[in-house]
Amino acid sequence: MPLIANSQLTIIDSEKNNHYLQQMLPEAIRIEGESKQRDLETIKMFRFNDQEVQQYRDGFGLEHSGMTGLKKMFVETFILDRKSTEKDST
Repeated sequence: MPLIANSQLTIIDSEKNNHYLQQMLPEAIRIEGESKQRDLETIKMFRFNDQEVQQYRDGFGLEHSGMTGLKKMFVETFILDRKSTEKDST
């Protein structure tokens, strides 16, 4: 896994910030979900199987969401594939 240089993570746990996030996140999700261009951008960065992970060495896939083992293999083999996902987004 590549290292990210000069990165920082700040966790802020305050009532004010929690309220802000509760207001902002649903709107952000709505904006993201209404754009076909954003859908295609996300699909382009998704790695549908281990072969794509090794080939492109970037993006994100099922393992990044915590899915591993037989469940991951089943989903990659029988449920997810790039061609049908790209077709569904248009």
